[in-house]
Amino acid sequence: MYYDIITDNSTPVERKLTVTVYPDMIREYWDKNISKLKKDITVQGFRKGTAPNHLVERHVGIKELIETVAEDVKVDVINDVVKNFSRKPMSPPRGECVLLVSEGKKSKFLQSNLEIEISYFLPPPTPEEIETDINRQHRVLTPGDPVQNETQDSSGGFLPDDPRKEVTGLE
Repeated sequence: MYYDIITDNSTPVERKLTVTVYPDMIREYWDKNISKLKKDITVQGFRKGTAPNHLVERHVGIKELIETVAEDVKVDVINDVVKNFSRKPMSPPRGECVLLVSEGKKSKFLQSNLEIEISYFLPPPTPEEIETDINRQHRVLTPGDPVQNETQDSSGGFLPDDPRKEVTGLE
């Protein structure tokens, strides 16, 4: 995998993800962009599509290439992350490259991680989703469950003097 995701679920409807993209993925996108540009650019002394990479980089400009590659990575990472959502966002996720260490230099850009912050809003949860979350968080003990508390005997039933036995009707 070329990236890691850290999730911030601080509110029920807003999600924030921080995606750290590793240099391997950035290098891959750099090479793809150079290959695409090579086909369209004519560099003096070379036929169209045959110029060496370093001349294509110089012709286009390193800063422009860095911005293009960062944008391409961001769009693809967002699309990849969105397709794995269990609940679809209300609107398209917004993404922003927050840690872009390049100083306009190719070597620094290709050797550093790229951080992308993605934020999106979910529709309010349905009653079924709320109930599922509550049940997941608060597991209800029933007689026969392997987990016992102090009011259950070894068979899973309630002890004779437990007042909850009369209220719940469980034996």
